Amino acid sequence: MRSFEALGDEFAFRVLENRIRLYKEPVVEEISISSGKKSKGVKLIVSRYYNVNRLHEGVVVGVLKIDKDTLNALNNLKSKVNVSGVKEVVLVSYTKPSDKNAKEAENIIRKTFDTKIHLTFLHGGNYPMFNIMRHFLVPPHILLNEEEKAEIFNRYNVEEPTRLPLIKEKDPVARLIGAKRGDLIMIIRESETAGRSLYYRYVVRAEDILIT
Repeated sequence: MRSFEALGDEFAFRVLENRIRLYKEPVVEEISISSGKKSKGVKLIVSRYYNVNRLHEGVVVGVLKIDKDTLNALNNLKSKVNVSGVKEVVLVSYTKPSDKNAKEAENIIRKTFDTKIHLTFLHGGNYPMFNIMRHFLVPPHILLNEEEKAEIFNRYNVEEPTRLPLIKEKDPVARLIGAKRGDLIMIIRESETAGRSLYYRYVVRAEDILIT
């Protein structure tokens, strides 16, 4: 799992670390992919991750800069990585999402896996050098599965999820842990006076929030 560091992309490693931190028995399969030109060396580090019962399968694609050689390497993904069963792909790069090569990279990924996958583009320049999930001011955020979410809704008689405290899908922490619209995040807060308390936030998109 340290291959990202060999590529020089500590941010991609942190993204993968935060994706698997909630799994009881995480499995990570890594592969390095080149553009086919020996002089260019490794262009991508691809990590396929899942828990032991093969649920929540995803892929983190780490690349420092998206250029033509990177696009050639991405076109080799299908022959190098098992794409079946993948529900989420995280593309991590320091190339801005607005760059034409970045947009082409997203198109290649959707064609390689499935147009219905949950694709997240994380731009390293938008995050601090440290892991925000380990900052003392950021409490643990746990992404609940569908069974856990249903249990919370039943316990608190939640009929309309948007009546809960909300968190945007593009929130930095939500993006790091892979939360998407309709998910429920449990936040564990510690207080010297109140002790340990649980707080729940429902994930929405910006357009879901009506301004009145």
